[in-house]
Amino acid sequence: MNFRRFRSMLSCTLPCAALFIAFPDAASADPPVTCGDSYSGRGELAGDCTGDITVRGGSLNLRGFTMRGGVRCEGDSCEVFSDPPEGAISGGGDWAAAGIDGGAASVTVDGIQITGFGTGIAAGTVRASDTVIAGNAGHGIDARDRIELTNSAVTLNGHNGLPARIGSVSITGSEITGNRESGIRALKGVLVTGSNVLSNGADGVRNFSGVVLVEDSTISGSGVHGVRNDDSDCNPTGVLELRNSTIEGNALDPSCGETRACADVVSCDFARVSGSSRCESSYRIQSGLPGESWRVCSFD
Repeated sequence: MNFRRFRSMLSCTLPCAALFIAFPDAASADPPVTCGDSYSGRGELAGDCTGDITVRGGSLNLRGFTMRGGVRCEGDSCEVFSDPPEGAISGGGDWAAAGIDGGAASVTVDGIQITGFGTGIAAGTVRASDTVIAGNAGHGIDARDRIELTNSAVTLNGHNGLPARIGSVSITGSEITGNRESGIRALKGVLVTGSNVLSNGADGVRNFSGVVLVEDSTISGSGVHGVRNDDSDCNPTGVLELRNSTIEGNALDPSCGETRACADVVSCDFARVSGSSRCESSYRIQSGLPGESWRVCSFD
């Protein structure tokens, strides 16, 4: 309760009170939209529908409904959310499209589900919270610059879960599971906090330069590496640190140990393992096959 407003209501005359009551009714809802629409500003989905919606520099509230088609974002930024939550964007097997296609824009999503597309979300920068991105033929989220994920799940996608092509990935309280290639793939840094990265086909986390920090998290069941930092030429080298995390049970691909070296923790420079962290194997890039470890894991 806003107590200033409450005191104002008590002292108001009857006509004033009538005005106060009428004001929220006049501005309580955004304009209704449906599939096939193209609009600027804010819009609310009127009900379940089939077809695409184009949002030109504004927002779309799914209101708990399902649209069988994609959202196209034009302009510098776009927001897609659901209040009440669990609104859905379903592709129905449209593998050529993205559930939300933001181009180079910054896209923010909250409280929605995206399934059945070629890519769940494609944009310049993506911020997602309380969102499920599952069962897409390609990437879960494909960002040019940066991905920030909170309290969300990216699972069972046909390629990488979270690739940031020239930027970084940060996830908190999230599940990245069962993606066919790597769970997380970034060029310039990864932060994993309070999350699970499980059963991804290639690497759990793959980063090419900068810092990788895994804190209070579990990375397990990866086909190749649990977490790998640095490119194969080790120029420049990055920093890889584990804090109170479990990186075990990776390197499951049959080629591991036969034609390539695989491990839980892989880097060019010394891997830092602190607190209650556990890992079973580590590997120093460029040390050959079977190669050298960093002597920081239980089986090193």
